[in-house]
Amino acid sequence: MEQLRARNVPCVAVSLPLLLHRIECARPALDAAVRRLHAATGMAPVLAAHSMGGLVVRDWLRGLPEGGESDAVIPPDVLTIGSPHHGSLLACFVMGANVRQMRPGSQWLDRLREDEARVGSAFSRVRWHCVYSDCDNVVFPESTTVLDEADAHLLAGYAHVQMLSAPAMWALLHALVARDRG
Repeated sequence: MEQLRARNVPCVAVSLPLLLHRIECARPALDAAVRRLHAATGMAPVLAAHSMGGLVVRDWLRGLPEGGESDAVIPPDVLTIGSPHHGSLLACFVMGANVRQMRPGSQWLDRLREDEARVGSAFSRVRWHCVYSDCDNVVFPESTTVLDEADAHLLAGYAHVQMLSAPAMWALLHALVARDRG
């Protein structure tokens, strides 16, 4: 965030709930942050989300009412970093409500994809960018981190948390923000 603030880019970090909570429990916090940025800038913000945060963004988009003022907050671009879009095998060995949702083939993930496939869904109006690594030690296999609709960006050799410090990830985020700020 320091890099964004140094460039005078308004930004907010959202803390996610613990493993015991379902993914949708984070929806209100993300909605408040997005609306706060929209109110301050008059623009829908570019969203960057790490790990489960990518699923939180997708769930938040699914929950937006169609039309009206919600259209104004739909982000032009979403950058996900190491997000288990199709689940993670590690989730099969860990307990917790949101971890169960992140298991490959979970009912929650299947329903999310069905909702996103609706014509005119908020999901379909976003440009998606998925950053992933061939050495992610939390979300694997790597194919689970990339949405079919997304531009995929490989960070070779980075572990799950290390991706957040990758210069290529920051360069991509800065480019997206610059493009969308005009």
